[in-house]
This record gives sequence, structure tokens and C-alpha cells, in this order.
Amino acid sequence: GYKPEELIGQSGFKMMTEEDIGSLLESLDKAKQGKISNALLNYRLKDKKGQIHYFRGSFDAVFKADGSMERIICVGENITELRKAQSEKENAFSLAAESEKLALVGQVAGKMAHDFNNILGIIMGNTELSLVDCKDDKIKKKLELIFKQTLRGKNLTKNLVAFAKDQEPKQEFFSIDEKIELVISLLKKDLEGINVNREYGHGLPELLADPGMIEHAIVNLVQNSNHAISLVEQPKIIFRTYQQN
Repeated sequence: GYKPEELIGQSGFKMMTEEDIGSLLESLDKAKQGKISNALLNYRLKDKKGQIHYFRGSFDAVFKADGSMERIICVGENITELRKAQSEKENAFSLAAESEKLALVGQVAGKMAHDFNNILGIIMGNTELSLVDCKDDKIKKKLELIFKQTLRGKNLTKNLVAFAKDQEPKQEFFSIDEKIELVISLLKKDLEGINVNREYGHGLPELLADPGMIEHAIVNLVQNSNHAISLVEQPKIIFRTYQQN
């Protein structure tokens, strides 16, 4: 951005960033003492608008017959674009490493979810057997709650395994209102002391989605709402469903 006449006669440091002047002065002092005849340095120059440009340069000292320094010849190369490319390359490597790590975590999580699913299967099987012979209504309700929660747990682990294996989600038609009612029932303990209002729309079409994933999403929404109103004197959660034209 400078014209030659704007720089001729000015200090050689006019365009250099202040932080880089020290290292250059140090090399200059060594050259004056005859300790070095050339130096390779990275430095930054500011253009007329104040923007920073990165340079790599060789500084060669020219000495007189008596050994004193006559002048310095500097050849500089603008490496701004090169630095940018290197930075982008480093970021790309970093992202690739992160992706590889996440993929490994997904594989481990999938293996753990598979093993945990087997444990839930044993709990579910024994609960089903207990329900067959149970005559006590109170105990029966408890067993049904255990069965529903283990079923929910199996759905969650199934989603995790599907994610780890990059499988397609299960697609089914179901009522969103019924799914909300199921979640409200499962989280009855968490919703104690909260005024729960239901405002369900009429004639809603069924959703085509993975029921386990939608249930998981609703559970998260309810838990987040529960935390958000924890300090409210009269807490209330409204479940509203509707459709547009």
C-alpha cells in the first residue's frame, strides 16, 4: 500500500510489528560484532491500512575491508497464504482426529449398550413371569412400572447401538399424545407438586418416526422443564399438541 517515496529514508522498522523488532535487533547486533553474516527470520509487516502480513526473510550482512558492516541486504517472501493453508491443514487434521476419537467412543458405547441390553432383558423376562402369577394389584402396578421402565431402557440402548452402527432409525406410525401420556406416567414421581395441564389437539395425524427416539426427546423436554421451574412457587407444565393446515 506504500509508495516507494513514502518509505525511502524511513526506518527499516516502519512497517514491522513491534513484537518482532526485538529478535531482528538482536541479530543486527550480532552482525555488527561480526558474529554472524546472515540470519533467517520470520517476521510480520503492517501495510498502509494496518493489516498484518507474514514474511520469511534472509538478512545478509555486507562488510567493509576493515571488518565493519556496510549494509544489510534483505530478501523477504510473503508467506501469509502459506500460513493460512498450513493452519487450515492443521485444523483439518484436528477435526479428523476428533472424528476418529468420537467413532471409537461410539463403538465402545455400542458394545456397552449391547451388554446392558442383555441385563435389561433378564429383568424384563423375570418381571413378565412375575406379572403372570401376581394377584396383588399394588404389587402388579409396581411390576408393570418396572416392565415399562426396562422397555424404555431397551429402547434407549437400541438407539445408542443404532447410532454406533450408523443404522437407520426404526420407522412406525404412532400417536404423539399417547407417547406424551406414557412419559407423564413414567415420570410421575418427578412431576409431583407440579400442575400438569394437557391441551391436546383434535384429529391429529399419527407421526411416522422412531417411537423410542421421540419418547427420549419428550423425556428430555419434561426434565428440562422440571429443572427450569424448580424455584417457581406454583410450578406448571403445559403439554400442548396441534397441527397446522
